[in-house]
Amino acid sequence: MHPCLALPEIVLQIVQQVSNEPPNATLASLAQTSRLFLEPSLNALWRNPGYNVLLYLARTFPDGALNVTEVGLYGKYRVVRATYQSCKRAVTQSYWKEIRRSLTAADWERPLSYCKRVRVFNHEITDFVRTTNILVLLTTGMPTSFLFPRLQSLYWRSDINGSAFTGGSNSLRFLLPPTIKDLTLVGPIPTVVSHLLVVATKNLSLERLALRPGMTDLATVITDHDIAALSAFVCQLSGLKSLVVPSLDPAALEHISQLQSLEKLHVTRRIPSTGWQALHDCEELFTSLNSLTLENADLLFVTPFIGSLAHSPLQVLEIYPQRTATTGSVAEVFAALSECGLEPSINRIHVCSYHSPEQLGTSIWSLERSSFLVLAKFSNLEYIVLHAPGGFLFGDDALQTVLQSCPRLSSLELTHPLLVPNTTPTQFTSMTLVNIATHSKSLKSLQLTLDLSAPLSSAYPVTSDGVR
Repeated sequence: MHPCLALPEIVLQIVQQVSNEPPNATLASLAQTSRLFLEPSLNALWRNPGYNVLLYLARTFPDGALNVTEVGLYGKYRVVRATYQSCKRAVTQSYWKEIRRSLTAADWERPLSYCKRVRVFNHEITDFVRTTNILVLLTTGMPTSFLFPRLQSLYWRSDINGSAFTGGSNSLRFLLPPTIKDLTLVGPIPTVVSHLLVVATKNLSLERLALRPGMTDLATVITDHDIAALSAFVCQLSGLKSLVVPSLDPAALEHISQLQSLEKLHVTRRIPSTGWQALHDCEELFTSLNSLTLENADLLFVTPFIGSLAHSPLQVLEIYPQRTATTGSVAEVFAALSECGLEPSINRIHVCSYHSPEQLGTSIWSLERSSFLVLAKFSNLEYIVLHAPGGFLFGDDALQTVLQSCPRLSSLELTHPLLVPNTTPTQFTSMTLVNIATHSKSLKSLQLTLDLSAPLSSAYPVTSDGVR
């Protein structure tokens, strides 16, 4: 063997190159090549082993210890409960597990040697249904406190009903070692709140926390009780870098505003307009925040809240107004944006409506010319995404002003509704394309509604005799 392979740095570089190129069979072959490659290759192979990791672990036990059998959806052992068929029709098999004899410490040696290498574990609904029994079996009889003692990132999704969920949820406590830095919990909000009781007992030093509603829970109204429970948990965290949360009360909002580590904040539900009062008299808040997303936003909260971002190095701002937003309330948000002092840092602005004009009824807001011209102050903008369900109350000249002021713009989306009552017809003509070609040399993506009833404009001057 070449002497250079005695250098750990070279071996690690080879393993890294191989691990970046699927399939994993290449990495597994490398682990069998030499003892020099064995440990680094196994570490890379098991670092993020994918959705079948529990099945892999079950098969590492000695022969005769466990019996893992694949069965069809309508097989004899039908371990997938009645909710399986409606939750995930695409998965056509599950696994039946049974302990064939008592497990000893020696039986666990090989599985645990792989468990300690796992850094990322994802447990989603499809995998949840197929391998719940394996998870319960492993966490019930294992001789250690945690199944993956060096786990760093956990994605736990539990938005299904029935007894399959009950068995899996009881195993969550065994997947929260002190090394966890990144935690995502997805499911019905009451279920997520219940999981937080388990998480709180572990005193984890989380850096990234995401609490998201499940697909079947998107339209559910979050209760004050759940907001209080979520907020109480967030107030216990002091080193957060990223937070995704349904909502927060004023005390939790004040707490995170003073975290010098917080870089990303994403709120998926409405924060009441009274929430901003906790920040009204404070200075130098959100000093590290560079990304802010507010979904279903109460603009009476957003307008004063933007003022608290004056000392933030904010780069990304995404606002999705709630259904009751008006043209006037949207204009107030843009007015606050023009006075907040974020011009040097911000490079991406999204203001979009989740709701179609039909859903909004008479509460259809439009974007005024003066609001759009506020964007001309942000010369470092690279992305502009605006969706006004009532249309845009400006045309080519306003857009030209913004394009001239934002030479770095690479993506522009001005989504205008078509053939919908109570909306303003588009005022953009073919001249907009000329302006874009002239002023936006960096533009790579364009989504725009044009009125092409007028003759196409030319980018070149034309004399009276028609010569360019």
